Amino acid sequence: SAFCGFDFGARLLMSYDEFFLGPDVSSTLFGNMKFAEGDSVERARNSKIGLVAGVDFEKTLRFWLGYHFLDRINSSVSTLDHKADFVLSGTSFKLGVGYYLHDFLSLNVEYLRTSYGKFQGTTAKGLAFSYPQTLSGADVITGSMFSFSVSAPIEFYSFWY
Repeated sequence: SAFCGFDFGARLLMSYDEFFLGPDVSSTLFGNMKFAEGDSVERARNSKIGLVAGVDFEKTLRFWLGYHFLDRINSSVSTLDHKADFVLSGTSFKLGVGYYLHDFLSLNVEYLRTSYGKFQGTTAKGLAFSYPQTLSGADVITGSMFSFSVSAPIEFYSFWY
């Protein structure tokens, strides 16, 4: 499968010296997904909620890791004979590095590893072809990707000084 889109996210981090920790949320805008060869490209939305922790080295480099306890894709798949809507739910893990171009602008690279173990879907006629189902073993859908981003890390208040 192939997934592409534009992500928008936010983090609200607490920091202590160079270390930071906090919630991490993101959602895909204008996403597309092609699930298998022969399927058409359909709109897709990916939403994530999790935690991120990392270290910030004097506004030059920052490194982080994150765990999304909710990673969800809502999409549709069309073939010549049917159209089906579906939801994949699972978790994801990420590692990232950012380089500060300025005090308020950072270029970032992240590696993301996903695992979707729950599936639910309906056909175009509204009939369920798979009620909420937990996937296991070889049926679990996994994937990985690299993403490139620009962020504006803004410090509103330091709780520890």
